[in-house]
Amino acid sequence: MNLQIIARQFAADTHACAMQMMENAAYIQKELPSLDMPESLRAQIEELCAGLIATKHDMVHELGEMDGPLTSVPYQIEPWMERLHRWMKESIFSIDRCVQAVDEAVTNGKASDLVLMLVMESATNIMSAVPALPETEDPTEEESEQGDSHCT
Repeated sequence: MNLQIIARQFAADTHACAMQMMENAAYIQKELPSLDMPESLRAQIEELCAGLIATKHDMVHELGEMDGPLTSVPYQIEPWMERLHRWMKESIFSIDRCVQAVDEAVTNGKASDLVLMLVMESATNIMSAVPALPETEDPTEEESEQGDSHCT
């Protein structure tokens, strides 16, 4: 498949993921004040939300910056996709740390199950939206090139 087509699909999927980050962070921020939990946990969740919103802004900006080069500078496409994917994976790592902290607080009776449900549901929504980093080389082309080299 054409690298530019792959990149455009990845860009669309990445934009959808960025929107999930923002929507779920905003939802958590809206619901958080009504839930009982230690202030340190609340601060960690608020920090996660701020980070998700910041990553969304960075991703959308990066998507806008790369729109022209997708057609004019193809050698920049793979590093661009790798950078965006790395940002999404970093967000997933932050989400995972926060989920673990909330789970521990619930297990120790310091926070209600509602806090865990709120964070877990949003984490699931975001993690489900993260696109896989596409393969940019066509394995069938590689095989045919290898097959051609053995011809006499």
